[in-house]
Amino acid sequence: MSGPGGDPVCAALALALAAGACGAPEGPRLPLGWYSVVRDPPSSLEEVRSDGLSMVMPYVGVAAPADPETIQAYLDGAARVKVAVLLEITRPAVALGDAAAVEAFVGRFRLHPALSGWYLYDEPENQALAPSLVRAMADVVRRADPAHPIAVAFGPYGDPPSFAGAFDVLMYDEYPCTAGQPEGTGLDLWFAHTVAAAGRAGAARFWPILQAYGEDADGVPQFGRRLPSAREERFLFYGALVAGARGLFFWMRDRSRPEWISGVLQPLLREAAPHLRAFAAGARPVESDAPSVVAATFGTVLVAVHAGDGDVAAELRVGGRARRVELGPFGAAVVELAQ
Repeated sequence: MSGPGGDPVCAALALALAAGACGAPEGPRLPLGWYSVVRDPPSSLEEVRSDGLSMVMPYVGVAAPADPETIQAYLDGAARVKVAVLLEITRPAVALGDAAAVEAFVGRFRLHPALSGWYLYDEPENQALAPSLVRAMADVVRRADPAHPIAVAFGPYGDPPSFAGAFDVLMYDEYPCTAGQPEGTGLDLWFAHTVAAAGRAGAARFWPILQAYGEDADGVPQFGRRLPSAREERFLFYGALVAGARGLFFWMRDRSRPEWISGVLQPLLREAAPHLRAFAAGARPVESDAPSVVAATFGTVLVAVHAGDGDVAAELRVGGRARRVELGPFGAAVVELAQ
């Protein structure tokens, strides 16, 4: 399954990457997206753009999936504002192995200009779905639409290698910021788990799903989580890149808070915006003399993260030269290297 230039993801994500045709001289941008809900009003898609993101993965519903007209209207709205959609296939059809229903769903929407790929299943390990079943449904999708990539999301207890062949994009979710816990708690484990998950992606692209939710509008923690601080979200963002991310999603807009989006997420995305084309090319690991400091280059951009408490200084070997970085607890440094 490949598009122009031989990259199976490149052609399908042209809209999402907002860089024109694949292989354009300036290169693609790092895919950035929100999880959302297909029943959200069209105005929510304009807000996705204003947040600084270019993709969405809208849940279509589990017990009562949205009707085709609602999904069509959502896709039409996304196309109008140039937001790409990673479209969830109705979960009951996949879980039941209903090949005819999956084929019909894909056939209905496969030519829509907002479509960037298929979200085949969300954490199949939680439903004890057999890998053979998920692979069989992926084969149905590929026969119906060989042009778009397939994504499957796994949690910390998933086993992506056992599902090899079922996805072109491996998504991974783990949300470390727990209600009642001090800033930074659990980030070291999150980083170790994310590095391990990237190593299980095989030939697939690795797109981590970052925590962007916590307390609701009344201040009540959702699912036992609190909203990440600015320092924590910055560590999650750059730590995921250093771990090997080729795209990033945030869970989820409908459970986040406007003041957090404007005060934490948007400034972070503005900081990263000049480097999104460099980040899209992927990480090249850099040698570090400090065990808790992990670094990588992305073209002419160096990113280093400190997966630990306290302050640390590290010497990095970049292009045969030593470069010193100083980082605070769970800090991240982004340095433009001289060309």
